Parts: sequence; structure tokens; C-alpha cells
Amino acid sequence: MSSDIEKSIPPNQITRARQRDFTRFVWLKDITKGPINGNFVTYRFTRIPFGMSCSPFLLAASILTYMEKYPAKINKQMENNMYVDNLMFLTNIEEELPEMYLSSKAAAQKWGMNVRQYQSNSQKARQFIPEEDQAPDKPNKILGMIFDATHDTMTIGIPKPPEGKPTKRMLQSFLARIYDPMGVLSPLTVRLKQFLQSLWATKIGWKKTIPKDTIPIWESIKKEFQHTEYTTQRQLTDRYDYESAN
Repeated sequence: MSSDIEKSIPPNQITRARQRDFTRFVWLKDITKGPINGNFVTYRFTRIPFGMSCSPFLLAASILTYMEKYPAKINKQMENNMYVDNLMFLTNIEEELPEMYLSSKAAAQKWGMNVRQYQSNSQKARQFIPEEDQAPDKPNKILGMIFDATHDTMTIGIPKPPEGKPTKRMLQSFLARIYDPMGVLSPLTVRLKQFLQSLWATKIGWKKTIPKDTIPIWESIKKEFQHTEYTTQRQLTDRYDYESAN
């Protein structure tokens, strides 16, 4: 079961005046006059600012602080399965999901936050959770991938490959835009990676068109990326044997 922290901006007051000095920012005394001499003023945030590059860390630190302040049984599960404002809940016992929903809602309320957009592959959980707290009844994005809770599938988007005679830079950029953290698309991307490796060996320039004799190889690889997305069943398994792998 997954969920989302709404607005995810905890109302943390910066109580110590000297700490507020680290949050200074420059603004205009009169917006209509623009940035001219004598029209600048310095302010300080009184609450922890968000919308900055360090905001994901500030959010995580704030939530962990609240967890210490308000102990709850569900806290450990949320701490171990939290990424920015996404929360995951894992269990092998389907009947535990409703309690996880209630506990996480109650815990977040103590933080001054609201957890919402719950989605689960469990029909029992979906029937228990109020409609206003459920994610829209359609595939939803989670951690960069599309999760269809009803059919329990994961979908990975595939960008459009470059046309014509690409440069090494264009091919590297294309590969970087394929977000596949679990390696599901490895059978597709391995040929592209090998091709890029061979291009590096030729020492051609970053912005140079790939050699003419490599164009047929690229065209063959490009045909494998005709689909815009790839959908697979979300699979969990304990069928592994590390001794055989070694």
C-alpha cells in the first residue's frame, strides 16, 4: 500500500533568533521600483523554509523529529519506507492494511500533516479506506513509475529515441532519460550501453555524429524502442539461490 503526504510542509517554528539568521533573504522595499540602490531589505524566515534544494532533507528531518516526539507503532514502518513525501506500507497479512491506514493517518495528524492518496493491490484495503483518502481510480505515478493498483502492474515510460544521425551526446542523453531503477528494461538497454561503450573506444567527440559504419547498428537498436512504455506485473519472490549464483 502506498500513500502521499499532502502539501508536506510541516509548520516548524524557528524559535531561536540566531538560527533565523541562517535563513536571511533579500527582497524589495517597493516592488514597483525594481532592483535599484536603496530599495533592498533583508528578511528572515520564522519557519523552516521549503522550495529549496535542501527541502527534501528538511522535510525528512522534520518528520523524523516528529516521530521521536510522538512515538507510535507505525513510525518504524513509515521511517523505513519513506521517500520525500511518498510512504509505503508492506505486509504479508492483508488484514493488517486497514490498521496501517488508521495508524498512519493518526500519526501524521500529530505532525500537523495529512496522509492521503492511499492505493493498494488489496481489494479489502480499498473497500475500507474512505474515498476521499484514496488515490484516483486510475494508474498513478509513484517513485517515477506508474502503478496500477487494480491490476498490480508497474509501467515504465520509454522516451523517443533520437532521429537521423545522432551524436554521442544525444545517445547518452537518451539512455539517461530511461528511468528504470529495478532493471526491468535491461534486456532493451544492454545493447544500447554496449553500443555507447564501443563509441567511447573510438574517441569521437562528444558532439560529433557517430561514424557512418555504426549507423546500421544504431538503427537496429532503435527499432527495439518503438513503444512509449513497458508494463509488467509487479513481482515479489523468494526464489533465489545465492550459492548457485556464485
